[in-house]
Amino acid sequence: MTGTLNATTSHLLDLNSDVLVQIFEELRPGRQLRALSESCQYARSLTMPILFRECTVDMEEPITLQFLPTALWPYVCSLLLLDRCFLRKASQSKPDDPLLCGVLDAGVLRRSFPEMPRLNSITVSMSCGELHELRGDVAAALLSAPQVRDVHIGWFLFCPRQSFPHNSLHDISPLTSFQYTKNPYHLPPRAHPSELEAIAIVVRKLNASLEVLKLPSETTPLHDMSRLDWPRLGHLILHGDTPTQSPIPIIAVICRMPRLRILTLELTILPGMSRQCIWPPHWTTGDPLPQIEELTVTHPHPQDLLYTHLPPSVRRMSLCCSPCYALQLWRPYDYSRWKSPLPSASELLRILSGSSLPHLTHLGIDYSPDSQEDQLLQHLVDSYPHLTSLELHRMGDTPLAWPEDTPTMTSITRALSRLRHLDAVRLNLNMNNSGRPQYSDRKIFEWTSSRSLEIANMIAPKLGPSVTLLSLLWPGSTGAKWFEYRVSAVEGKPRVVSGMATLKTVEYPAPS
Repeated sequence: MTGTLNATTSHLLDLNSDVLVQIFEELRPGRQLRALSESCQYARSLTMPILFRECTVDMEEPITLQFLPTALWPYVCSLLLLDRCFLRKASQSKPDDPLLCGVLDAGVLRRSFPEMPRLNSITVSMSCGELHELRGDVAAALLSAPQVRDVHIGWFLFCPRQSFPHNSLHDISPLTSFQYTKNPYHLPPRAHPSELEAIAIVVRKLNASLEVLKLPSETTPLHDMSRLDWPRLGHLILHGDTPTQSPIPIIAVICRMPRLRILTLELTILPGMSRQCIWPPHWTTGDPLPQIEELTVTHPHPQDLLYTHLPPSVRRMSLCCSPCYALQLWRPYDYSRWKSPLPSASELLRILSGSSLPHLTHLGIDYSPDSQEDQLLQHLVDSYPHLTSLELHRMGDTPLAWPEDTPTMTSITRALSRLRHLDAVRLNLNMNNSGRPQYSDRKIFEWTSSRSLEIANMIAPKLGPSVTLLSLLWPGSTGAKWFEYRVSAVEGKPRVVSGMATLKTVEYPAPS
């Protein structure tokens, strides 16, 4: 018995370390690596850096230096601190100020982070919809860990009562990624003066090193950012309510980012608001996006000069509403905070016609049909011959009926069939749900699955032979669901080859 174990051990020792790491990586997702790590001391020592490189700490009480066993500190690369203090009794869950979070201690963080030599990424997040403040001293501790390069703050309020203490950011790390995500369901006020001041301090400290920046639009200091150079920034994400009061348009910031490759402007519209131009007609600047490859803009404006200045390097573009227009239509109670204006086919055609994007491989659009819908679909075929994936939401005033409106569906899919490289198609045709059962989730799902499969079987043969994935959007018990079908050529024509759909939920905000 002993001889067998020794032989096995010697073979393991003989393996190249890179091979061992690859084996461990394959075992990790299925939780099999933990069992291997418990087999012997040698295996434990080899697997520890992989097992504990990503750690999550649930915080229900104020943290101490034992918030994570010190034996794990040498291995932690990514740390998630999750505020769960709402789980405690109401009398204990909050300090004197109900906005302040009592679980994070700046002193503990400043003493522990330098002892984690591999720590590169820190995320602090809320696990519920409560309003908690991230105090200035805690935020400064997160931003000042010397070896950390990525900080993500999720659903906290960033210094809403008081900005950073004096000189607390003198040792801020040269972060390459700073992401601040707000809960979109928080009621007004959506921004606080000290919060805007604190964010302005951060961007002025980090503009030279940042490669990724994500900010809520309500607390984005556009004026400060427009006066800074951003030599390394490659990915900018702004989310939240569309800014309507700022005298500085977003283009004034973008033009200071010569290496920007991914621009995501996921801005929402509230009732009474109107769409805003990213690049207003009165604003003069040069070509600000020489290297842009991926562009996401919600609620595009037909007079926006951004689209007439897009370079041919763009490969992915999405111009869909946020939240998804279908969610606002199908579940108005849940999404009553927002009121997205849907572009007409004519407006969308005008927007798309302003640019030349011969290398575009992905496009996402939504529109209401009008007299120029056929011209819009023809423009997709003529202008984007290399499209491999398309997401199209056609939201008419009257939902399409099945099977009465088959000719309309056929017209759309036949137009798309001329895209010779199209591989994945997502269609939301706003189908009529007449006849759908009420109240029973099981019966609703069975009815929707059957109706969706009927329509998929009608659509698939009319798509081009290159399409292998067809998805149809339907209302769900929560949000909406994409019913995904595999498509393959049968006797020379595309057919749905799997009657059971793969489901993907659409909700807002999308899970991170």
